[in-house]
Amino acid sequence: MKEVAVNPIELVDMLEGSMEYMEGKILFSLRYFPMCLLKPKFWKYVTNAQFVLFDPWEWEYGHLSEDLNKMWEVATRSAKAVGIEGKPCVSCLLKEHCGGWNKFYAGAFEFKGLHAIKKTPDEYKDVINKRGGLFDLNPANNAR
Repeated sequence: MKEVAVNPIELVDMLEGSMEYMEGKILFSLRYFPMCLLKPKFWKYVTNAQFVLFDPWEWEYGHLSEDLNKMWEVATRSAKAVGIEGKPCVSCLLKEHCGGWNKFYAGAFEFKGLHAIKKTPDEYKDVINKRGGLFDLNPANNAR
């Protein structure tokens, strides 16, 4: 993994700078990145395994359904298959939004920098306990 991937900690400044530049100018999402490494203002732009099925820009993997509960079952299974189930993700307030970051990628970098979010900014108080709350805040996820 280390031969083909970059430690996410090394990417934070560049990614946040890029998102700052793009915000309000173009629609974008950041795929498969640990939310806990980013400033809270950027959390809404992250789409990890649990929300890929709901991303309007994603391929249709044969799981599209009018039955939202069925889609959530598939999404939850996907998150559990690749996401960190234990510490630090298990006690993180963003677990339902992040899905537990990728355990294989995190393990390659000794889980460095990952931490449970214990407090969220007031701007998220109405969405943090709502399924899809952060995801729904990203303008790219509402575009068609």
